[in-house]
Amino acid sequence: MIHLFVDASAASSGSGPTYVRNVVPHLAARTDLRSTILVSPLLRQEFRDHSNVSFVEFADESTSAVTRFARAQRSVPELVRRSGANVLLSAGNIALFRSPVPQILLSGNALYTSGDFFRDVRQRGDYQLWLDTKLKGQIAKWSVRTADRTVAPSQAFADEIKRWTGVSALAIHHGFDRNLFFRDTEPLPAELKQKLERTRDRDRGQDRGQDKDELRLLFVSHYNYYRNFETLIRAFVPLRKLIEPRRLSLFLTCRLEPGANPGSFRPEAAARLVQELGVGSNLVELGAVPYHLLHHVYRACDLYVTPAYVETFAHPLVEAMAAGLPVVASDLAVHHEVCGDAALYFPAFSPELLAETVFRVAQSPEVSERSSVRGLERSKDFSWKKHVDQIVALAEELLSPSPIERESLPGKRYAPVGGDSRLRLQKPDSGISTSPEYPAKDAIAYHRELAAGWDQRYKKPAFKARLRAFEECLAGRDLHGQEWLDAGCGSGTLARYLVEAGASVLGVDAAEEMIAMARELADQNVANQAASGWQLRFQHVATIAHLPLADQSLDGILCSSVLEYVPDAAACLAEFARVLRPQGLLVVSVANRNSLVRKAQVETHRLGRFLRQRWCTFLDYSHNEYAAEGFRALLQKQGFLTSKVIPFGSPIPHWLQRREFGGSLLAFAAVRE
Repeated sequence: MIHLFVDASAASSGSGPTYVRNVVPHLAARTDLRSTILVSPLLRQEFRDHSNVSFVEFADESTSAVTRFARAQRSVPELVRRSGANVLLSAGNIALFRSPVPQILLSGNALYTSGDFFRDVRQRGDYQLWLDTKLKGQIAKWSVRTADRTVAPSQAFADEIKRWTGVSALAIHHGFDRNLFFRDTEPLPAELKQKLERTRDRDRGQDRGQDKDELRLLFVSHYNYYRNFETLIRAFVPLRKLIEPRRLSLFLTCRLEPGANPGSFRPEAAARLVQELGVGSNLVELGAVPYHLLHHVYRACDLYVTPAYVETFAHPLVEAMAAGLPVVASDLAVHHEVCGDAALYFPAFSPELLAETVFRVAQSPEVSERSSVRGLERSKDFSWKKHVDQIVALAEELLSPSPIERESLPGKRYAPVGGDSRLRLQKPDSGISTSPEYPAKDAIAYHRELAAGWDQRYKKPAFKARLRAFEECLAGRDLHGQEWLDAGCGSGTLARYLVEAGASVLGVDAAEEMIAMARELADQNVANQAASGWQLRFQHVATIAHLPLADQSLDGILCSSVLEYVPDAAACLAEFARVLRPQGLLVVSVANRNSLVRKAQVETHRLGRFLRQRWCTFLDYSHNEYAAEGFRALLQKQGFLTSKVIPFGSPIPHWLQRREFGGSLLAFAAVRE
């Protein structure tokens, strides 16, 4: 018998609880299956006990997503073992990186791959959300590559997963249970009923379309950016003119108030837009409506509309069709997949075409009726029973591989669990190490290991950004005839750059392998230094805090991302001050403490250590980080006057790198006083 462990601990809002509410009854109905469901204490209260379904509560009140994730990665594998389950269903986009049993991942967050979403967030200036989504997206990408099988709720998103990760995902549509959705006959709470009747003398129940004086639109969603509320609000201005003298009302199952919606999305801009356009009288903010009462809201409206610019499935579309509402939806592949010819479509970012499409439905009883009839029929194609059956069939495949799979996957990945000795599929190589290599003992040893490929790193965008920052620090300075030091020269890329600018350069490094590589590359790039007049040499030193140079013997020093690795940065700066001539220039880069990218790297590194992954390994040795003012003060203490501070670095757009909270590094140009 299959024993399925469903990790739904992350199901807290939106489609997560909807999924759990609908699959549990169908899991319980299968006599050939045992299920253990991991849920939050709040969600657990909604379910009664079943003979073949047990619940485990998993409470985590941490506000940090990384902390919650780390705790789940630590705790859930043991819960799976204790349950005796032989297949894990991870229902929250993130896989267990050390699953004790074969694992099916439900991946359903299209934000991670949406260019529209990241552009939207940047335009709103919500850089914390931009970075948070990027980080979660990377973990979700690793998850797809880690799980034995990945399931997407639509073929459109399965195709996107393939493009994004290179891993094929199986499309299994989410379902719809008509009996469950419409069964509750509990009367509406007085406040909700009053809001629904606010623009009408009476609640007409199921008699949709009787009121010819008002057009009632519905949009079911908590406020977030990707549901594109602003386009819907802007559409009200042209739509009001089109349907005059008929009244127009839009019912929202959210409130456009700070703190009234899940997540960190800020609704203030949408609320201001409502006021600026003067459409507040057309808007009815119902707030969150309990799932079992939603059918009342659908049946009290005339038309369902969604302007979302990214989706993975969109349950409200199926609910609206089942309630007999005509549907107007943005022109997304997933919306076409879900609704087919039951909906009318418009470009997601066009308020004018949204208004025209709604008007087309509103003015034509034939179009409205056709959409309604087709929607009712289309909604019957979605079944939670069918969904659960397909998931169970996939679990059976994992536990009973074909002879071809047995030969192609010769080793066992999983030990028997709960007395089940059947072969478990070995998951394909995800490209992520599950056991750490032995780390280098210190920063010097770490860089020795990187010497062979170090020069190639400067061909990557992040390292090219470093060169651009240094060029800005040197702008307007003639290096011809000057003597410079590249302190911590690595394989000599920047030293060669200084030589090409006209300077004579000494490159020093504590890693012998880096010096050997620098000399080899110099020979290749500067075949005849004497003939060209270029002067370039490299020398091994034990530390840049003690340089083999006379006092006031240099015109400039370049020190690129070295001070973060040394035990005493102040001592190195003091040594730089000793060997520089008065008015000599120091160009130095350090780790940026205030960078959101740096903070994300630190959190990823901590998480990797917990999961025994080698993520952001440089942070094993990079310990010194500074705010701009803090390092400026340190420079001043050692006799330097800072003239330029340039944030840069990290895989983010150039304009965002140059903000102090953006770039993971800070470049300083400072003159020796």
